[in-house]
Parts: sequence; C-alpha cells; structure tokens
Amino acid sequence: MRERRLLLALVLAAGSARAEDATPGYPERVLHWTTKNKETCADIASALYGAAKHKPLLERYNSLSCATDKPLPEGLTLVVPAQVTDLPSARLRSLNPDVKARPPGGSWQAAAPGMPLYKNHSVNTLDKARADILFVDRTRVLLAEHTLVIIYGTAKKTAVTKTPPTVELDSGELQAGLAALRGKPIDVATQGGRVTAKSRDTAVRAQKKRATVSVFDGNASVASAGKKVEVPAQHGTAFSENKPPEPPRPLPPAPKWLATTAAGVQLGAAGANVLTAGWEAVDKARLYRVELAKDAAFTELVAREEVPADVRAFRAERLPPGAYFLRVRAIDQDDFLGLAAGARSVALVDARVEGSSGSIAPGVIDVSPYAELVVSTLEGLEVSLDASAFGKLPPRIDLLHAAPKSLALRTRGDAQVTHYQLRYREPTAVAHASWLPGVLAVQVELSSIEGVDVAGRMAPFARFEHQGKWHREPLKADGARWVARFDGVTAAPARVQVVDARGRVLAETSPTSPPVAARPSERARVRTLGASAALVQPSPLTNVAWWSPTAESSAAVSATGYSEGGKLGSLLATRAAGAIGSFGFDGLVTTRELGGAPADGSAWLSLRWRPITTGKVELGPAVQLGLPMTSTSPGSRVGLGFAAGGFADRLHWLVNLGGRAPLEYSVDRRPAPEAQGFLLGGVGWDADALWRMTALCDAHAFSTADDDLAGRGGLAVGAEFGEQMFAGVALRLSPWSDAGGHVMGQLALGLRARP
Repeated sequence: MRERRLLLALVLAAGSARAEDATPGYPERVLHWTTKNKETCADIASALYGAAKHKPLLERYNSLSCATDKPLPEGLTLVVPAQVTDLPSARLRSLNPDVKARPPGGSWQAAAPGMPLYKNHSVNTLDKARADILFVDRTRVLLAEHTLVIIYGTAKKTAVTKTPPTVELDSGELQAGLAALRGKPIDVATQGGRVTAKSRDTAVRAQKKRATVSVFDGNASVASAGKKVEVPAQHGTAFSENKPPEPPRPLPPAPKWLATTAAGVQLGAAGANVLTAGWEAVDKARLYRVELAKDAAFTELVAREEVPADVRAFRAERLPPGAYFLRVRAIDQDDFLGLAAGARSVALVDARVEGSSGSIAPGVIDVSPYAELVVSTLEGLEVSLDASAFGKLPPRIDLLHAAPKSLALRTRGDAQVTHYQLRYREPTAVAHASWLPGVLAVQVELSSIEGVDVAGRMAPFARFEHQGKWHREPLKADGARWVARFDGVTAAPARVQVVDARGRVLAETSPTSPPVAARPSERARVRTLGASAALVQPSPLTNVAWWSPTAESSAAVSATGYSEGGKLGSLLATRAAGAIGSFGFDGLVTTRELGGAPADGSAWLSLRWRPITTGKVELGPAVQLGLPMTSTSPGSRVGLGFAAGGFADRLHWLVNLGGRAPLEYSVDRRPAPEAQGFLLGGVGWDADALWRMTALCDAHAFSTADDDLAGRGGLAVGAEFGEQMFAGVALRLSPWSDAGGHVMGQLALGLRARP
C-alpha cells in the first residue's frame, strides 16, 4: 500500500507540474484507480488525498457507498478526482425566463446560466420557462414549465433506501437525460415515491398528488408504499402518495407525420420563413405536445405547445434562418407522455432573387435566366446542380453561367434531400432590320425583362454572317427600343440574329432594302408618335402640348404668333425631352407675351410611363406640373392624362385624354379654370424618311367664374423636316376669338437623337 501511495504521489506531482486542463467530459482532471488487496474507501482516500476523511470524493463519479468501510470488489475501476476539490452538485447549463433558484435556508432569486447548485438547492420554472441542469457526474435533468425540484447529491450508493435522491420533484415535469452510458442511474423522489432510472430519456410528471413515469429508453425502477415495479423501455407506470405503483403499461404510440410536415432544406424570403407540421390522430389522446428546437436533443427549445386532441397541426412563422428540429407526442387520458414521432430536421434558408423579378415557392423557383439566387448559408448545407455531386452551398448561384434546371439541397449527413425545379422566364424579342448601301440598322423590342440588367447581364447583340465570318454589334438602349448599327455593309445579309450573353438566339429577321440605290432622304429613321415640337398655345385654357407615351430624346425652341381681340401677340418657348427605359420626362418653358394679348408664361414639367408596348401600339399615363414663371402667370397647376397611339405603315395615330386643376389661388395672378378637361386626337403621315406631316384636333372643357361649363377647341396642321436637326411649322384655326384667337402659327428649330 505504501508503494502505491508513493507512486500516486509522483503521478500527481507530475500532473501538477504540467498544469493539465480538465479531463474531457469532466469538470476537473480525473484519474483511474483499480481496486485490489481488499482496499476500502478509506485506504484509497488516504493514498490519494492523504486522509480518510476525503473518501466521499470517491462517490462523486462512481456508483458506490463509502458510508461503511467494507472492502471494495477486486478489479473495480474507479474514476476519481486528481486532487481534493469542492464542486457544486450541479450547474444550470441553460434556461429560459422565468427560472428561480433558492439556496438552502435562503430566499428565491432569479437564476442565471452557469449558476452553481449545491445540496438542498431548489429550482422552480415559472410560466413558459425551462431549465437544463447538468450534474457534476454528467447526469442531465431538463425541467418543463411550472416545475419545482430540490437538488440533493450525485453519489449513487448501493443501498438505495439510504441514499438521498438526485432531485426531489415537488410538482410539474422533468425529463432526465442521464449518464446511462456509464451505467449510472438517477434518482427522483416525488409524491412519496422514488424513480431510479437507467435511461437517457425518462419523463416524470407530478400533479395533484399523482405521478406518472414514462421510460423512453433503458429502464427504471419505481418504488412507492413499500412496493417496486420494473419499467422497461417504451412503457410507463403511475402511483399516488402512499399507494404502490401500477403495473407497467405501453406508452401512447408515436403520432405519424403527415406529408405536409416540413423536412429537409426549405428556401424562403427573409422574415417570411414558415414551418408547418401535421400529424395523424392517436387513439385515446387527450393532448398533443409539439416541440420545436435548435438541437437534436431538444434542449434549446424554440417552442413547446400542448394542444387539444382535435388540433393536429402546427405552424411557426417569421423564424430566423437556421437548423430546427420538430417532434410531437401524445398525452393520453391517464396523463402518460407518449412516444415521440421521429424527429423532423428542417434547415430554413433565407433566399431571394437578384437581377430580375422572380418567386420562390415550395419545389419551384420561377426566375429569369439572367438572375442570381442569393441564400443565407448555414454550416453543413450542401447543394447539387442537375444531379451532380453534392458540394458546399455557396452564398450566390449565378443562373446566367450555371443555368441549372434543378437544385437538390441537403444537410451533410442527412438522408433527406429537398428538390427545387427552376422555371426560367425566357425573354421575347421582336427584331426589325433595314439595309441601305453601306448601313445596316437593327431595332429590337424586348419583353419579359422586368428587373433585368439588360446591358450588363443579358448583354444582347445583333450579328450577321458574311463570307463565313460573323459580324456583331452590341445593342444599345434608345428609349423603349434597343438598336445597333453596322457601317460599311455593301450587301444586304440574308438574315440578322439577336443573341444574348448565353449565345441563345432571341430573334431572327431578314433586312428590308430598296430595289435601287436610295437617296439620303430615304434613309431609315426611328419612328415616333406625334410631333417633336408640338404647337405651343398662349392661353391657359388650351395650352396642352400634344405628347406620346414614349418620350423622344429631343430639344427645340419655337416662336408662336397669334391674333386675339384684334391684337397681334407672340411668345417664345423652349423644350427638352428624354427617356430612361419605359419612363419619359420633358420640360416646357414659355415666356409671357412679347407684345399684344396676354400669354400664359408658365413652365410645365411632365413625367410619362409606358407600361404597354407591342411594337405597333403604345399606352401610358402622364402627370404634369405647371409652375408660374412671371408675376402675372396663373398659379401652380397639376394635370393627369393618358396617351395611346399606334402605327399603320406610314400613318400613325395619337390620342391624349386628361384634365388639370389649380394647386393655388391668388387674386394677383391671371385666373385659370378651377377644373378643366381636354381631348387631343390627331394623325401623322411620314411622306419619306425626312418629312412628317400632322393634323390635330383639340377640344377643352372648363368651368367659368360663374360656375358654368364652357368649351374651346381648334384644328391644327403641321410639318417637320430633317433627322438629327429639324425644322417645324404649324398652323391652328379656331372658331373662338379668345384663347389665342382665330389664327395662330408656330416656327420651331430643334435637335433629336437618331441612331
């Protein structure tokens, strides 16, 4: 014995010199001691710690009793502390409010994670609270809400009747996650009885002086009123105070999940993740308990709900991305907690479509081929594209380059695989090409490109083949259309193709060309509706400028002369217009009269939107804001209108319908109608590539100062000549002598964009 004591002292000294950390799986450094020569606890404590009084340390991790000094069995391997320590019986590992703790002889206080628990410590979980208690010997006890327990010791002594229990359950429910892998039982005292379980999962429920015990694995001994029963796995028993336990009975069976229950990897919009579950009915079920947790052991619970037997569905919304685990049990009419349905693991992943409009639904991703799928990656998530080998899920999947038809998602090591089919919304294109000696002009109208970066991601280009070589030019935006121009083309190609960045042919057309050499005036021009410089009228009753749904990129100055009340008058105007995609904007600034009858003298700012274009018909609304430019101009006004127009060979038509109303009133300013409506309808004819002639009929209705309804109108004809630079002339006739008089005319000069 002396030799063993000396050898152990040397081992302890070496260990102290190395200052090793705690042994994995234990809160301190431990050693192994194998008994022989009829050693007692006192012998071993004297050898290890220098005094027999430390023999209770041998009970810390071993199922033995040192109360008597009997020899221990030969060859018994003990796990013992490396040195004398004073450790608490247990610690609170995790908890959810509200959890209270009370030390021996003390008062209740709020508990905190990591809080030490000593013998006779009490723990109480209040409404919707839970606690996870980890004992020094790695025994684990999980407390449900409304549960009160008292902590005793962790030593498991041979004589059970003389050994205090690990915990005493006053009321509520606890679930013991035991150190059963080392064959160590846990004792729970409740309702005058005692449960000794060798199990990793046993639930004890106590209420109204009655306790039920559900053993899910391993086994348990249940003693009460001097009687004991052995309860095998998947069975349970019940007992009341001063009454023996009932014979073991099978636990309620596990509910069966419905096919609609979430499983695998689920993609959803950020902040809108939904997890659903449903299960089949269990016979004689009184309640169902459904639990959602962040770990497979169900210690980090997100939700625990007990619902009536007629409720067999669960739904959790707005869950953050992450891994979740779901299980459900039945609770029967005798308050036995049943077997759990096989846990469903679900990984919720935030996902969105970037670079186009799109949608993500269960099993289907509807998206543009030029978009990217952006996801919140989680540890262990894997993806397979088109049945390829699984690999780590990247934060972005570039659909333009990968172009997968299907995605398969899983968590590494999980047999559950979630499949998504990708439905691509392919763009449509209508192409027109015209050839003149030396010039090939291509115009393309694109559809189904909502949200797409056309220039950057789609990157469309026009191409044609000549003598075995392909010639290509990128398409550039020109209002609502995309255009390309090839110079030096000496012969008309047989076909022209429109191709995107994937090499996919979106459209194909044959160029039109004249039978003979064309004059410069016959070159192809970009067709627009209406006039580039419509007639500007002086009266606030009729000065609505004719506009089209698509704003033409142009600028112009004009001079208008008119005769009103026997007086000649004139005004000047400047205008500019442009477009970004389907939105157009323009500004018109007019002067007050330069002489003669008064003129409006306001500035008009307009914003147009063209949501619909089919190549021959355009539709779109517009909003207008009028601002006074002189002290005598009418006050601020606002207008709303709608434009529709279309082409028919060389002819086109264009209609404007809308109204205006003042935003302010002032006696110092020229009056404007409190309300007015207008209808403008006209046609245009392209005589050739340089000439355009127009005819317009305008009608206006407005309220007078006497609250009567009046009207004005007229007929105007005009012509414009030129391409990038142009000149225009217009003449208007009206049967009314006011509002600009019977006759007015306009001259205009301007610039406009042409490919």
